Amino acid sequence: MADMLDTYEFRERGRGEQYPWDKWLDGSIWALARGQDFDCTISAIRSGAYLAATSRGMKVRTANPDPFTLVVQAYSVADNE
Repeated sequence: MADMLDTYEFRERGRGEQYPWDKWLDGSIWALARGQDFDCTISAIRSGAYLAATSRGMKVRTANPDPFTLVVQAYSVADNE
């Protein structure tokens, strides 16, 4: 029969965040360089930025001025209402 527990310390899932999203999503405008700041495709880092912002209750603007750069700026959901 299954046992009901009062508490349990769960280990964190996954490998944690690979990139410093707290820094990059501070509201400043950041130009992230492929090969220097990230090693994946532009579309993958852009998706990561959107996921990281959403998990923090924020939104993010992105621009791709060239094949090796992603510009990001996070903002509060309330700022866009």
